[in-house]
Amino acid sequence: MSVRAAAVLVIVLLWITPCGAARRLNLLGAPLFESGALMLMAQEDVFARLGYETHFIPWRSPDQYRAMLLSGQADILVISALEYTRLRKALPDLNLLFSVAGTPLWLLGSAGDIRLEELRGKRLALPFRGDMPELTLRLLLRNSPVNMADVRLVSGGGAVSSAQLVMTGDADFVMIAEPLAAMMVNLSHAQNRGRPLHYALDLNRLWHQRNPQGPPLLLSHIVARDLPKAVSELFQRLYPAYVEHCRNRPRQCAALFCHYFPSLSQSEVERFLATTPLRILPAAEIKAPLCRFLDLVEEASDEAL
Repeated sequence: MSVRAAAVLVIVLLWITPCGAARRLNLLGAPLFESGALMLMAQEDVFARLGYETHFIPWRSPDQYRAMLLSGQADILVISALEYTRLRKALPDLNLLFSVAGTPLWLLGSAGDIRLEELRGKRLALPFRGDMPELTLRLLLRNSPVNMADVRLVSGGGAVSSAQLVMTGDADFVMIAEPLAAMMVNLSHAQNRGRPLHYALDLNRLWHQRNPQGPPLLLSHIVARDLPKAVSELFQRLYPAYVEHCRNRPRQCAALFCHYFPSLSQSEVERFLATTPLRILPAAEIKAPLCRFLDLVEEASDEAL
């Protein structure tokens, strides 16, 4: 091989071989509206321009995302408001970027249209014990004739399995968010076995009725840990646009939901994405109501201990 040919080969190899392997950026989310934008961002590998391979990882329990966050394997993730209050002191580099207002959180039961006070003596199934749905119930029962001791709490270890406890008669109600709520209601009517589920109480609406001057119900947040400034700035700029992408092109986003969470119904997810009034709010723009809500969460968490 001539010197000239060798030089050309070296140039070609340098051109086609990356200087270093792309770093991995992990985005974690649950089957909630706010996760859809993360799925789309990973699909389009939006951080490649900064030298990152972007991956979406579905989390199935708080234990999973907590472990990944603490071990440094989670970069940007959807996290419950309660978990954020627990972890922000232990992780000073945990950065709150967005909050989610208006999450459609429901009580489903074998009968519809109940009042919260009718939970006295009932068995209420929660996806996970000690997480945000349980804390929301505690907050709603303040100054109510019914208190937490009047309700028997059980868990099936997940949203779907907890809803099935009502269908089998092992619980009276389940607390569950959309789009899983619609899927379980329709599934329970289609199966023709067990108890059919009905929408019993809209907890987000109840929150606003009982707290007309208070902060919105901010069940979950989008947080990041130890992100380089360029990555953080790009994410904060792009994330709201991808949220709107989910609303405007629900079929594409619903397909991703069903890819990562196969138990979901694509038609129900698509309908939910296109119609939900849920809002994604930059944390920097809602400091006062956010602080008030986080104070409520911390107080209720202390009461539960």
